[in-house]
Amino acid sequence: MARNDLTPQEIAALIKPENHPSRLSLNELDNLTADLSPAGLEEVVRILGLDEIARQLPPVIGKVFHAARLVAAPPPQLRRRLGCQSVQPNRVSTPPPPVSLVPVSAPTTPQRASTSRYIVSTPDRPERPIVATSWFEAGSISHSVAQSTVRRMDSPRRSRKSRSAAYTVFYGGADGAFTDWTRVSASITGHGVAIYSGFSSLEEAQAAFDYARAKGWTADAPSYTIPQALPPAPLPLPSSYDRNPLNSGSTHELWYAVCRGIVPGVYRSWLECSLNTTGIKGNM
Repeated sequence: MARNDLTPQEIAALIKPENHPSRLSLNELDNLTADLSPAGLEEVVRILGLDEIARQLPPVIGKVFHAARLVAAPPPQLRRRLGCQSVQPNRVSTPPPPVSLVPVSAPTTPQRASTSRYIVSTPDRPERPIVATSWFEAGSISHSVAQSTVRRMDSPRRSRKSRSAAYTVFYGGADGAFTDWTRVSASITGHGVAIYSGFSSLEEAQAAFDYARAKGWTADAPSYTIPQALPPAPLPLPSSYDRNPLNSGSTHELWYAVCRGIVPGVYRSWLECSLNTTGIKGNM
């Protein structure tokens, strides 16, 4: 039987690498398939199991025959793409594992849930607008009905409720004890050395302010001047280490030492420490 009289089954058997370890040349493949009809070429591809590969090869290849020819004897760059192993003459090679030519998409970054809602108004039901949770959904609805309009509504963010019932501003635009956070915010905004603290009651906030003012640790913006720091000096642990109004929120035995500040000493709370060191060059 001449080569041009071979059936698709016989041609497929000749193309298989296990039946022809040295691989057929492109000229030999051309001779084998020269007289095959397109249906015969498709049958060869089907027998070799190359249907999926033929569909995923670049469309510029054109004919299904070229897909079969390239897979049967691929050039080096295509061999690497298909994951083919080189076949040595007179040696048995292990067939490569199946290789997916579908590109693997990179893992997507989890997106935060949107709080926006989209109101879609349509001419046929203006009194009953549709609420969509995504822009894609709103666009799909509006495109299906002519003259539809879409409005986005953003849900207001929930403001965190402060646990403090009152606040003391020690350094800021206006020092004092307050229960309204709006006044506190206005007093500390724009002041680089503003110091404030929250307390569980207005009485505690006022007592803390009175205590700090008696120590010279309070000032408002118009009259604010940083006191002159005292030179470092070794000081004994104060005998009056009991809690004072500034330490009403302290629940642990942690001490703070101010070596260079307005009044060097040992203090029970960070608030006392910061009041003594804020604005002092070289504080420690």
